[in-house]
Amino acid sequence: MGQDERDDDALWAEVTKSVRPANREDVLAPKPKAKARLAKPKPKDKAAAAAVPVAAKQVVKQGLSPTDLRLARPAGFDRSSARKLTKGTFEIDDRLDLHGMTEAIAHRRLISFVQQAHHAGARTLLVITGKGAMGQGVLRRKVPSWIKEPPLSTLVLALTEASPKDGGGGALYLRLRRKREA
Repeated sequence: MGQDERDDDALWAEVTKSVRPANREDVLAPKPKAKARLAKPKPKDKAAAAAVPVAAKQVVKQGLSPTDLRLARPAGFDRSSARKLTKGTFEIDDRLDLHGMTEAIAHRRLISFVQQAHHAGARTLLVITGKGAMGQGVLRRKVPSWIKEPPLSTLVLALTEASPKDGGGGALYLRLRRKREA
């Protein structure tokens, strides 16, 4: 045994003198969680909430947000229809290509497109976002969240990734709610 090894052993013995085994209850007991605080609405949040149309507030309150069929099937949307939408066997009533648009322009165009299609009685739409660089495109990420927010959430029943023949991961099928006659 060399001098360096003896020095290491002595140093290790010195360090381990102060070490004690942990109390088993301390290790296994869950730590108490802090209570979550709800943020108080700020004045500008109240104004933004007041700007949302009453119908949109009711839909969000009732939980009628569109369902992403990649995750679950919505109530009232049978398995056969979900399968047809996922496979792309529904007849596509209209399509929108968002390639090359900025985020702001694409958002406005998507809202306008879905509203016009719903008004015209369309039921199945194809929205092409593109995949973006390395599959991480801004529109590819943003469009599903835009669809789940008012005013589109009141019009769209379900969405899912398109089949490969219609664009695969770079496109979405939207199934619109039936147009109710007043």
